Amino acid sequence: MKWLETSKFKAKNKKTIYLPKVTMLYLFFMTKNNDNDLELIDDSINEFVQAMSRPRAWGQVAARAGVSIDRAGATLLYFLEQPRPESCHLNDIAHILGIEAPSVTRKVQQLERQKLIHRVPDPSDKRAYVLQTTVEGRRVIERLSEAKKALFSDILKDWSLADRHNFAILFNRLSRDMSVYRENIDPAPLTKKGSYESR
Repeated sequence: MKWLETSKFKAKNKKTIYLPKVTMLYLFFMTKNNDNDLELIDDSINEFVQAMSRPRAWGQVAARAGVSIDRAGATLLYFLEQPRPESCHLNDIAHILGIEAPSVTRKVQQLERQKLIHRVPDPSDKRAYVLQTTVEGRRVIERLSEAKKALFSDILKDWSLADRHNFAILFNRLSRDMSVYRENIDPAPLTKKGSYESR
């Protein structure tokens, strides 16, 4: 049968390898499908980021949560609740979040006025202090998290439980792999939760 006939191709080591034509066809379509999958992932992530980055999208989340805070302020609150570098100064925060240091300073001052974060003397360095989320700041984070869960519940309401579960596992895997990739190219040591140091 013709599909069992062999074809030859050059491997990376320049050796000639003979494989059945059916195997060659399988490899071709698998490679093509892999390229299509990567394009679909790229397009989907771009569309997802654009949709979630729209001001109205964040406005819906904040309204559901019943809080008055912009996306940048919420990002900083979430940041302070995560393990971060022991000697994490304003410039470090700006680098990790990908924003300018003066913008971080202004946002910190705003969150302090809202009593969502506060300064605590650093016992290891009298010249420095650490910023921590307040009880109210943590309450805002919790309410925002609940609002976002409600939003995704609406978006995925027509999904089966199996599809939603599988998507959650795969999306979590993608997020973790992206974090590991970023740490490999831009490493950052860990520190205690909920604080950063500034001089």
